[in-house]
Amino acid sequence: MDPESFIDDQILVADERDRSAHHWESRGAVAAECLHSEMGGLIRHYDAVTLSGTGSRVDFTLRPRDGDRSFILEIQEIHQRRPKAFGYTVEVNGTPVYFRTYEEVGSGPNHYFIQIPPQQSLAKELRITLISAGATAFSLGQMWLYQDFFTTVDAAEHIYRPMALMSQVVTAKDTGPELKSFAPYGDFRDAHFAKEPYVHTQGMIRERLEHAYATGRPLQMLFNGPIWSGGFAGP
Repeated sequence: MDPESFIDDQILVADERDRSAHHWESRGAVAAECLHSEMGGLIRHYDAVTLSGTGSRVDFTLRPRDGDRSFILEIQEIHQRRPKAFGYTVEVNGTPVYFRTYEEVGSGPNHYFIQIPPQQSLAKELRITLISAGATAFSLGQMWLYQDFFTTVDAAEHIYRPMALMSQVVTAKDTGPELKSFAPYGDFRDAHFAKEPYVHTQGMIRERLEHAYATGRPLQMLFNGPIWSGGFAGP
């Protein structure tokens, strides 16, 4: 299935032609810019629009193909490891539907999803407004409007197929060795603690990959570190 087939509308906010086609308006400190992102081995540049200061806002129109169901709005932010949390309100046709706040612990694109209820989706056009609620700047890259999001993504990506879920690796320098095992999900087994995480984790990953290859089962690996907003070697 072509992923484009379930996108109702989309906008690249730094593109002048795209802004014009979607009746883009802005107020306050709003600027288009090219942002540098470096995260591990990923080094890229992203065209974005940055909002700075309380009350700065952007408005644009997205057009659903059908107006009798709920929709999902996907928003791509371009993070820059700014030192303070930002916040902004998302409105649809003048009604607040979500308040977004986040601290940029990394650099590069960050995506999140908002469900737009049917009562806001009945109009032939959705006027989307983002209003900054604080002094900290935030940057936007692209936005997409979907209907039948979960069904269509599952058909395209098979996200609900059975998977072997790798055990969680907990790495810290000063955490005590006592860590109880738990199994909240089907194939989710013991949590592992590692004083020397590099060698330990390498062996675990190799073992799980070899097992997945031998059995032909998809493998999902989750890694949760204990430190956010910096720590050991930074984000």
